[in-house]
Amino acid sequence: MMESLPVRAMVHIFSFLKVKEKCNAARVCRSWYHLMREKQLWKHVDLTPFRINLQSTWKLIRCYFTDALRTLHLRGFMYSVKKTECISNAVLNDLCERCPNLEELYIEDAFLTNIDSGNLPSTLKVLKLYRCVTTFGWFQSAVDQGRFGDLQVLSVERSTRFCDEDLEHLTLLSQGGKLESLNFGNCYRISHKGFQSMSENLTNLKHLNVTQTEVGDEDMHFVCRHLKKLETLILQDCDSLTDLCVGSLATLPDLRHLDLRGSKMKLTKAALVGMMGKLKGLEELCISPSEGLTDIDADVEQIAGVNIKCQIITD
Repeated sequence: MMESLPVRAMVHIFSFLKVKEKCNAARVCRSWYHLMREKQLWKHVDLTPFRINLQSTWKLIRCYFTDALRTLHLRGFMYSVKKTECISNAVLNDLCERCPNLEELYIEDAFLTNIDSGNLPSTLKVLKLYRCVTTFGWFQSAVDQGRFGDLQVLSVERSTRFCDEDLEHLTLLSQGGKLESLNFGNCYRISHKGFQSMSENLTNLKHLNVTQTEVGDEDMHFVCRHLKKLETLILQDCDSLTDLCVGSLATLPDLRHLDLRGSKMKLTKAALVGMMGKLKGLEELCISPSEGLTDIDADVEQIAGVNIKCQIITD
């Protein structure tokens, strides 16, 4: 039945299969074996549902990866009994050669201390490292070798070795590069020095997530003074912030989404009401019961009354 379908239809059907299912399908018969090598089936590859070791990664690359590959998601072995690798410098070099159009690389739960960031593909527009372990200053090699010329999105969420030194290296990108989105949520090593350097140099940022960091009122002053293009700002669980930072937040002309949730946040209703009166373009404000907002229902009613176009989220 399926053999009578046009190749184009078969490829479309197989495109809904996950990676493991595609590999199993390739063993069914010779025609499916060849169909599984259609480039369209390997444009977006997500390997995060399961962990694969370095040897398996090599096999996938050599069997299926071509210039059609656009996104690649990998999962390492950080929380596994097996302490092995999912990627290496040699794998990165091979990816650069075989997949010259790779735009997005996502790596989760991996040890990257032996990886030279200078081997990352220079075509990347999106790089996300979630709960990965790197060396301090890991990004220097990538910046020095021009690997981030097209990078627009960088996320190192919960990759706790990301530090001031890494931010300072990123600021060496010419005129801030093309970087528009930066997420270093839960990276507690960033100090005032890092926030100041980022604010003064990465001036093209539109989206910034500094959830659960040590950002303070003075840091927010630098952020709001220099990053005037910000549209999204996530300050969830940034417990060091007080009402003193609200005046700075109110100066961001393009701000659309602001997240101030956190049970220990100290921002008061009066300060937020004043801010809402100035942020006319704000579309979404996320708040929660906290030290500063003890009667959330009544507080939301008064805050929302200042800007009826803004949606208040309290989840």
